[in-house]
Amino acid sequence: MKSDKTLILGSSGFLGEYFRTEFGESAVSHTTKNELEARAGARLLVASLETREDVKRLLSKTEFSRVINCVALSNIDECERDPQKANWLNAELPKVLAEECKSVGSQLVHISTDAVFDGKAPFSSETTTPNPKSIYGLTKYNGELAVLEENSDSLVCRVNFVGWNSRGKSLFNFFYSSLKDRKKVAGFHDIYFTPMYAKDTVKIISKLTNENQAGLFHVVGNERISKFEFGQQVARAMKEDPNLVERSSFLESSIARTRTADLSLSNVKIRNLGLQIPTISSGIDALVKEADNSHD
Repeated sequence: MKSDKTLILGSSGFLGEYFRTEFGESAVSHTTKNELEARAGARLLVASLETREDVKRLLSKTEFSRVINCVALSNIDECERDPQKANWLNAELPKVLAEECKSVGSQLVHISTDAVFDGKAPFSSETTTPNPKSIYGLTKYNGELAVLEENSDSLVCRVNFVGWNSRGKSLFNFFYSSLKDRKKVAGFHDIYFTPMYAKDTVKIISKLTNENQAGLFHVVGNERISKFEFGQQVARAMKEDPNLVERSSFLESSIARTRTADLSLSNVKIRNLGLQIPTISSGIDALVKEADNSHD
């Protein structure tokens, strides 16, 4: 019988940390960084993922029932500067993972993005034809196609999550840190998304894997809100003045060329499976508590 271990690729990254917490002792954490201390409750594998042979060596270290791929080059500007690196991490590596997981009989869970769409219409569904505006979106879309072509038993999840990033930047960190210091902060009123608290995101993906679901799913929240509205909700959850979050325009900014104005996705497909989708309000409340606890 195959081990019930879950290999989390990119476990030191933003979403990877939430997956590591969700799977606990059954998680085997992978990182490409030279981290010397294994985390409590998880085995740590430090390995490069630069070639097919690297992937084979990593998957041969132990048997895994599933592999969750959180590895990506997600910095949009860096993808524009280095399309070759973006193509390897976002498209070619997922293809190799799909092939190798099929070979060893492990389920592959591949994390993708809402940036595969051009944002010209709200609530894009799994059947909406992607039209990426950026190298990031294009390479992630190519990665989706490759995964499902090479291994149709794979689970591909387009996500839009918000969370507390203990190691770097995030949208929530941006608002939380400024509001904590009672500083005014800008929020785009003309860019929309359907965010979900990252802890809820990984719980739903875990349920999909346990039900042996395969194919493409949008794992996002129910509510289409602007980044400005999100910032104001964070302020209210923190019991700070929501007027500290000031309206600003995304479409008038210099970054609009490679970014998508409407990132909202439809989650009807996962709701039709009977999955309960938490509200963004409940997610923000939990997220503020998580951030507060990290400062204690």
